Amino acid sequence: RTCRSLGLVQRFFAFADGSVACCRHSDDGALADLVRLYAKSPAGMDETLVLYYTIELLRTVNGLHAAGVVHGNVHPSTVLLRNDAEDEDDWQKQWTAEGQGGWADRGILLTGLQHAFVAADVPEGVTPVGSSIAEVAKQQQRTGMTLGLDYLGLAYTVHYLLFGQRLKVAMTDQGWMPTTPFKTMWQTELWGQFFSLLLNNKQCDLASLGRSFEQHFVVNGYKAGSLRSLLTKQDIRLYDTRC
Repeated sequence: RTCRSLGLVQRFFAFADGSVACCRHSDDGALADLVRLYAKSPAGMDETLVLYYTIELLRTVNGLHAAGVVHGNVHPSTVLLRNDAEDEDDWQKQWTAEGQGGWADRGILLTGLQHAFVAADVPEGVTPVGSSIAEVAKQQQRTGMTLGLDYLGLAYTVHYLLFGQRLKVAMTDQGWMPTTPFKTMWQTELWGQFFSLLLNNKQCDLASLGRSFEQHFVVNGYKAGSLRSLLTKQDIRLYDTRC
């Protein structure tokens, strides 16, 4: 499933003075488009949708890290929406973590792999400059980052989905945390764990973190049952904005 969620190279052309890589793309929009879409609503994006996209992000980035690869540019604009389904009738209502019932055909497509690198090849790490996470990294005095680049990218992207604004952090009793407070009706414990881990650690168990989000859907089956309807409405609204 990780490979299906990556904008991998499909064609490669090498020339004497350079090269061109043609990667998989999607015309369904990006997470950045969703934020602009829901910015028109006072309530913003439904938290259930943010939970779903967080699961997809954690699974995909964890798959890259398991192969020793750092993406290096996880951002709302590099995460596209993916729909590989050939028949909508095969899409069952209840979401499943394993992807049965058509759920594996939907999710995200992580692009922008031109910034990726093999962590073992860059032992000194990379210091972000001029990127969306550079300001946060500078505030935390973090340099020479490898996996941490993607941890900050994940935190930035999910924060953007939740709040519709860039990530700003401050030191608290829990370590570095977002300055914008969570809404009381949100899953504050889950989000607190997410940001605390990603903003304060050089090594994170993304698989375990992802399972905690999946378990929330298992325990709260009504949310898993509402996802298909939420995603369908989202697709319709995105389509209307392009017409």
